[in-house]
Formats: sequence, structure tokens, C-alpha cells
Amino acid sequence: AVSYFVYDPYRLDRKNHKRIQELLLLLGALEQPELSSPEGWPRDQLAAIQAVHARLVEDLSRRYTIEELSREHLLNTSALKAGFKAVYGQPVGAYMRELRMREAARLLRESDLPIAGVAAAVGYENQGKFTRAFKEAVGLLPTEYRRQNGPQRGKQFPGVPRQ
Repeated sequence: AVSYFVYDPYRLDRKNHKRIQELLLLLGALEQPELSSPEGWPRDQLAAIQAVHARLVEDLSRRYTIEELSREHLLNTSALKAGFKAVYGQPVGAYMRELRMREAARLLRESDLPIAGVAAAVGYENQGKFTRAFKEAVGLLPTEYRRQNGPQRGKQFPGVPRQ
């Protein structure tokens, strides 16, 4: 009798599975923005910067301009930009791009939303622009990323149990 070995890149032994879980836990802990309290910033401005951050992250499909946020939170645009960078370590635009790409990656891994739906959920009206931004940030097209990491992975090996 001849036996065949089917290679399943998603089947992990317990030791490697445990290592991956530990790595994911570590990465999850690192992904939280570390809030610093820069010296010399008035408390009311820091509170306004935190309110701006809360507004930005509550709905990633919504895009705000710096002018809108500064009017809403009674901050000078320069103070808003400088304060956000001082507290969160990145300019507003870079911070939001990174956050949007992280959320897009999560949606591609965990949902069956079409690529256009993922794009809309993270604030891109144009799927082509989203695809370019995602490829630049992650190094893979959204479809490739989903194929490698998404909820359907491993189904191409019927009869082989996944661990």
C-alpha cells in the first residue's frame, strides 16, 4: 500500500501552535498606543487631544479633516498636529493609515466581507486606492492576504483535520 503525504501549511503541531499564540499575545500587547504626557502641555489641551483621538477611532469609515477636528475641539490646527504627535508618537495621518490597515487586516482575516466592503469599513471610497494602500503597508494585495490568513484557509485540504 502506498501512502501519500498532503502538505498542509496551516496544520501546526502543539509546540508551534503554542509559540504562535504567545507571539500573537505579545504583538497584541504591543499594538496599544502608548499614551505619553509631554511636559509643558496644558491639561486641557491634552484632554482635547485625547478627545480628538477618541473621535478618530470611533468610526474608521469616517474621515475628518484637521480643520474639522480643531474647530470641534477648540484647538489651533498647529496645536492639534503638534499635540497629537507628542502624545501618540505619529502625525495624525500616519497614525490613522496604520490603524486603518490594522483594522483592514483584521477584517480580511476574520470576516467574509468583500474587499470593497473592507475598504469602505476603513474609510476608503475607492477600492483601487485601498488596494494600493494595503499593498504598500502590508506587502500583499488584500486578496493575497486573505488567501494566506483568512477564515477560509485550510479548506483546500478536504479530509485533513486542522489543529
